[in-house]
Amino acid sequence: METNPMDRFSHTNIEKRLYEIEELFRLITENTYDVISYYTPDGLCKYISPAVHTLLGYETSELIGTRTFDCVHPDDRKALQAYDVNKESGLLIFRFRHKHGNYVWFESSFKSIKNEEGDLQYIISIGRDITKRKEAEEELRQSEERFRRSFDHAPIGMAIVDLNGKCLKVNRTLCSIIGYSKQELLELGLKDITHPDDLETDLNSMDRLKNRIACHYFLEKRYIHKQGSIVWALLGVSLVHNEAGKPLYFISQIEDITDKKKLEQLREQQNELLDRTDKLSTIGQFAASIAHEIRNPLTTIRGFIQLLSEKHTSDPQGYYPIILDELDRANEIISDFLALSKNRTIERKMCNLNDIIHTLYPILSAEANLQGHTMVLDLDESISDLLLDDKEIKQLLLNIIRNGMEAMDVSGTLTIVTRENESKVALQISDTGCGIPEAKMAQLFEPFYTTKEKGTGLGLAVCLTIVEKHGGTLTLQSEENHGTVVLITL
Repeated sequence: METNPMDRFSHTNIEKRLYEIEELFRLITENTYDVISYYTPDGLCKYISPAVHTLLGYETSELIGTRTFDCVHPDDRKALQAYDVNKESGLLIFRFRHKHGNYVWFESSFKSIKNEEGDLQYIISIGRDITKRKEAEEELRQSEERFRRSFDHAPIGMAIVDLNGKCLKVNRTLCSIIGYSKQELLELGLKDITHPDDLETDLNSMDRLKNRIACHYFLEKRYIHKQGSIVWALLGVSLVHNEAGKPLYFISQIEDITDKKKLEQLREQQNELLDRTDKLSTIGQFAASIAHEIRNPLTTIRGFIQLLSEKHTSDPQGYYPIILDELDRANEIISDFLALSKNRTIERKMCNLNDIIHTLYPILSAEANLQGHTMVLDLDESISDLLLDDKEIKQLLLNIIRNGMEAMDVSGTLTIVTRENESKVALQISDTGCGIPEAKMAQLFEPFYTTKEKGTGLGLAVCLTIVEKHGGTLTLQSEENHGTVVLITL
């Protein structure tokens, strides 16, 4: 029976087409860098492409006909076992054992092939080596972990802040510095924890970073502790950009320098004290050398003026009293100069501060009445006796009380209080006068500095010298238009 030429032609074309497809499949599988394979539903390898030799060191014949599942890393087998083979497709990442024994990271995409009845026939897999990617990811993870640990356990405060000044991440040291928990800080903004006087400088510096005028900045600023106290810090800030140069966030480093600031302030106070001591020493030396030379002729002049005033009782212009008052004032100034002298010795003996106040009270009360003031005594009669030079303490009291009276208008009240606390006696003298402007407070104890029109600027300097010679302290609190309080501890 003769074969139909058309049938032979059709069969030849089919064979040719199959050959072309097989050749194309061979070219693809043999020249791709990915491992192409297919398996039966029970995991038997039916085909694997030659790329397996390049990536894993195996010949194809070593794996075809085997269950390659055994070559998967033990820690990854559970993931493969849990894979649902009935799914149409999927993606798995696992480690496959190289022929030399090491493991290679693979990323495989799976496709399930079913027959017309819907039964699973085999699974096609395309896998590629992602070891370098996994190593890079692991390196990144370790880098992030190192950063996290360095960030969290840094001995200085650290924060990641967004472009609007809101905290994105903070470490435990920063929480300790300003007293807030991490959650509280993440809910707060830069404005909430920065001292108002430092906020503008900080914001301007951040703008300079965003505008690329600077790459980082450092400044000393004040934070507000949760309890309301001031925390001085050295702040360092840099701005992080992405690969395209877009700003992402700020990284801030905050070092607590509160103790350093306190030490600087203490040094400044010590330097000011040394300067004042030098001034007082110079004045004292000057006073000691010439005071007697000036006082002796002044005493003689006063004596003659006194005799003339007694002899010439008729003094219609009232010159004699004026001259005598001015001579007395000059003598008081000389006494103040001498009081500043370091070489002036004090004669201390056991006496009671209340007794000294009671001794002066009649004189001072009379002066207060003449000026329309009221004097109030609130003395603790149980205070202990102290080693005092009563003359020096009297001068101290007179200077401070008269200053208070001069500062008050009519109907003012001057209050003297004594108390004992921990073997120390505290003396408080307060008035209801005009007070002292804050700008002038820092200079009050400097010699020759005065807030009074006719003052010499020696009164408070003398008072401070007397207190220090007795081993005590003198502080002054005042508010303009609300009076002044002088606190002395002996």
